[in-house]
Amino acid sequence: MFKLLIDTSPLLNGHSHRGVGQYTRLLTQELEKNPDLAVFRSDRFSATPCEADIIHYPFFDLFSPSLPLWKKAKTVVTIHDVIPLKFLDYYSAGKRGMLSLWRQKMALKSVSAVITDSLASAADIIKFLHVASEKVTVIPLAANPLLQPAELSIQRRVRNKYHLPDKFLLYVGDINYNKNLPQLIKMLKFLPDEIHLVCMGKNFYPHDIPEWRWIESQLALSNVTDRVQFITNLDT
Repeated sequence: MFKLLIDTSPLLNGHSHRGVGQYTRLLTQELEKNPDLAVFRSDRFSATPCEADIIHYPFFDLFSPSLPLWKKAKTVVTIHDVIPLKFLDYYSAGKRGMLSLWRQKMALKSVSAVITDSLASAADIIKFLHVASEKVTVIPLAANPLLQPAELSIQRRVRNKYHLPDKFLLYVGDINYNKNLPQLIKMLKFLPDEIHLVCMGKNFYPHDIPEWRWIESQLALSNVTDRVQFITNLDT
């Protein structure tokens, strides 16, 4: 039977509840359903690659050593994006981070394949990490199969609790520069007045960082403050 070893480190650290953790968790669960695969879970410190036919690293950290330099089995790595390399002015890595980036590029040279989420990310990986194009395969992300419309009673309760408008766009996530939230807010003024924007995430509150100041400035410039709602804590 074909043996697949998956590095499940993202489930054991701060990535567990972020996108990388969800990707690792759901991918592993689905692969374990395949009767033709023997799937083994392991973090990168206790992995036994010599026993596996293929090792999959579902996360690639640009600025820390997440990928081993020497590999004892065919290796596949998922690189979701390289946004910090596209916007270096907004993602300072420091000298240690740039040294780790050089090391990570070296580690990539001996992988068998790279998986990424989109054609745009594939082009960036080829450009910034110098990975051969024939090694890069685009596999778009799928929705969590557990995502289903809630019962009407639950919908009404949530709408009432958070005073949600009848029609709105929902954004869930952080306020990082690459999320381009000022542009999302600007877009609102070109939509009908009855459509609002609801932003949910732990950082949607006034604090003295550039990302929040950009949001406040765009709200004022676009004159849509009364159509934008921020939710920092969701408790249904």
